[in-house]
Amino acid sequence: MPDNPDPFAAAARCGARTRTGTPCRAPAVRGGGRCRMHGGAGSGAPADNRNAFKDGFYRAEARTRRRDMNAFIRRMTEQVEVLEGMDRRSDRRRPAR
Repeated sequence: MPDNPDPFAAAARCGARTRTGTPCRAPAVRGGGRCRMHGGAGSGAPADNRNAFKDGFYRAEARTRRRDMNAFIRRMTEQVEVLEGMDRRSDRRRPAR
């Protein structure tokens, strides 16, 4: 059995001051002198900048491909509108049956 039956009581304290001016009584986390509520071992950014991976969305090839595809969609939309207009005009010219 360990010498100290209550490891919580033996843990180092946070050291931060509360709003009332008294020292925080929560135990400090490992590797820092503060508790979890006062900035110890926060989640923070991951190590080694793992969030910096690029997906290629802004690469020149991708931007060109998107620009070409948008131009193609605009041309096709215009063609559909022209064809629909021709269909409406042809309906007017046909005699009623």
